[in-house]
Amino acid sequence: MNKKKLIMLISLAIMVCLIPSTIFAGSVKKYENKKIIKNNKVLSAVLEKFDKKYRESNGEDELSTTKNLVREVISEIWGMSVKDYDTQDPKIKTYSKDVWNEINQINNEINEKIDNAKTRDDLVQMTFLGMLPSDDILRLLNDLGELGKLTVQIVPGGYKDLPTKKSEMNKLINKMFKYKSRPKSVYNEYYWGKYCDARASLKSDVKKITSFRDFVRVSEAISEKKTEDLERITSIEIEGVEIPVEQWIYENKQLNKAKKVILKHSEKTAKKLIAKNKNAKVKTKLAKDALKNFQKSIRNGYDMDLMIKELEKFTSKLDIIFEKGSNPKHLITPGYLAEVKREAETKFLRYIKKDYSDSDWDTIEGIFSDAKDSLDEVEYQEDADDVLKTLFKDLNKIPTKAKALKLQKEKYISEFLKMKKSPKYNNKIHSIVKKAKKAFSNAKTLGQLKALYKIYIKKSDAAIKRYKIEVKKYGAGTVSKSKTVEYGKSYKINVKPKAGHRLLKVVIDGKSKAMKYTYSLKNIKKSHKIAVTFQ
Repeated sequence: MNKKKLIMLISLAIMVCLIPSTIFAGSVKKYENKKIIKNNKVLSAVLEKFDKKYRESNGEDELSTTKNLVREVISEIWGMSVKDYDTQDPKIKTYSKDVWNEINQINNEINEKIDNAKTRDDLVQMTFLGMLPSDDILRLLNDLGELGKLTVQIVPGGYKDLPTKKSEMNKLINKMFKYKSRPKSVYNEYYWGKYCDARASLKSDVKKITSFRDFVRVSEAISEKKTEDLERITSIEIEGVEIPVEQWIYENKQLNKAKKVILKHSEKTAKKLIAKNKNAKVKTKLAKDALKNFQKSIRNGYDMDLMIKELEKFTSKLDIIFEKGSNPKHLITPGYLAEVKREAETKFLRYIKKDYSDSDWDTIEGIFSDAKDSLDEVEYQEDADDVLKTLFKDLNKIPTKAKALKLQKEKYISEFLKMKKSPKYNNKIHSIVKKAKKAFSNAKTLGQLKALYKIYIKKSDAAIKRYKIEVKKYGAGTVSKSKTVEYGKSYKINVKPKAGHRLLKVVIDGKSKAMKYTYSLKNIKKSHKIAVTFQ
């Protein structure tokens, strides 16, 4: 499966859903994506079928129906992506054992997500394309498709081939990021920084590769950062000129071209609306001020994505000023603003009568202060109402002393009850938890509760299981000392022969180990005996 089949589909869905409709008004045309149609016919057919079946399903058990539909998609994409592993000739394998194991691991993860889903929202999402599997499932399907390409012809040795593949990746990165072939003058400081950071980041990612899933994801990241040919996947047309968008990096000439087009379009749009509303002096002034501020931000623009977002905001603002669209906003009057401020202050004063801790009262005052500052800056009645709603919502989140004490008690009691079920503790924990629960319940203040918590945490630490790591040495040399270690901890044993001597044998729990100078025992859950012999 083409590695862009799923990722491009997701990106297009998110991109189109997030862009406001106002940006497409007038001379601005919607984003185009020519590759999506060209490369995703098979996948689109599978997902269209899923969307159709999903809408038609009306069984009594909706979650069960959805699980079956998602499994059908997975089955079809598996058939498109993964070759057969077992053949009639046992000597012939389509995949190395390591790759095949990872393919099955991903398949198991997908099915586990389906099995553990509690609601339909855990499995599907609504996009402009219709219903699709959730993002995490699509991500795993993409990994599955990419691993499906790694047949024995490409990766014959399994994990033995990873070092070679990583070396090839590093060579590709070095070739892609030749600073002399793309001098700093091509970019502004912002994009030159992204260019340099991308190289360092990709190099770091390659170094961390430990599996083929890591390998295909880094491969995808490298393909997205190819700078030799800044491929235009999507674009927006303004005043008949195509402006590239959704690239990770832009040259100065692209930015300068976009600035000229955006400045021309914004001035043309504003003047057209002002001419239609000659008698609306307040609106005209607001529109002129908005245009002035917008054009200043564009002239100083350094990031293409931010410039496009600013254009969206500016277009929406003009719609609001001239009350276009289905939800026009109303300019705020001094009287309306004074009324909103009075309501905010009345709400705030009610909180003085309640009992709060000093820190929580400071938080309440901070919330009210921020709301007052926001109200001084609003231009529209609807925005003032939103500030008021947010103020009430935030104030209601602050608990009184009594409520804070109750919540903290519940938190501490829940934490200690979990200790009873944890294999980390011995039988003494049951008595400690019982006493802690009673003490927490009887606490009268938050300070008293926190003090009790520290006492019983210390007591619970004494009930943690501990295991003896017994280290013995024979001959001339030094080894780490014997030690008692808590459940789940790790312990490192260092081995060093005396000058003129050598390490002869290391036995851990009765089994001989390969000779080296450091041994790590991780996630300790039993006692261990280590014997080190020098010669």
